[in-house]
Amino acid sequence: MLDALIISGSGPYADPWHPFPITSGRIADIVNDLGYSVDITEHIEAGLRDPGDCRLLIINIGNPAQPRPSEVIEASRAGLENHLAAGGAILGMHSSITSLTTMPQWRRILGGTW
Repeated sequence: MLDALIISGSGPYADPWHPFPITSGRIADIVNDLGYSVDITEHIEAGLRDPGDCRLLIINIGNPAQPRPSEVIEASRAGLENHLAAGGAILGMHSSITSLTTMPQWRRILGGTW
């Protein structure tokens, strides 16, 4: 089992203010230095829909300029809630709390608000 999966902002989840590849790499270094296995993916929607068998899901993404389709939001919600129900944890980094604003459960899933 993978200890941590980092979902790193790219495509519609990238923005000009946050260097997601750099910050995700640094987060991965920290997790590795603590002795845990970690992987990074830029396949945001696939990773949210099915984070796989990991203990910690680290979300490091921006807010898409154009809202994502409702079926993408619903699949992401279901994947995140399934991850939590299976005993997994989620850590939302910095700007991630401002992402997925069209998902009513987003703040509850992350456990906070901006």
